[in-house]
Amino acid sequence: MFSALLILTLPASLRVERENTPTRPLGDIREGTLWLWRDGPLRYALLLGLSAAVSGALVLVGTVGLVRGRLGLGELEYGWTMAAFGIGATLAALVMGAWENRPASTSNKNPPGISPGDLLWWAMVDLNHRPHAYQACALTS
Repeated sequence: MFSALLILTLPASLRVERENTPTRPLGDIREGTLWLWRDGPLRYALLLGLSAAVSGALVLVGTVGLVRGRLGLGELEYGWTMAAFGIGATLAALVMGAWENRPASTSNKNPPGISPGDLLWWAMVDLNHRPHAYQACALTS
């Protein structure tokens, strides 16, 4: 609602009038997609959002299979499990942000060019490619 009010209050000099030529929806979608894909920072943000969405979906699907299927717990326990995931993700984001913004040290704790975010990404890739016992339970249910 707030965004709509801001758009309505734009000065007339910033508004762009649409041409009266008819447009085709698929052409507009193609043009917008190409425009977004050609811009490097926007492409990075879109792919980062896609990876976050896929990771979140994997956590949701895997958690349902684990909590409800293998462990045989109910909806309340599923809620507590998801709350624990949320708290853990928040704490991890705070810790990783503080770790990446720390002053440079003279010791060589991490190999050059590898950030904590890179290590986290590789850990997620590795975990997503290993078979888990609860995945078989979720698939057979």
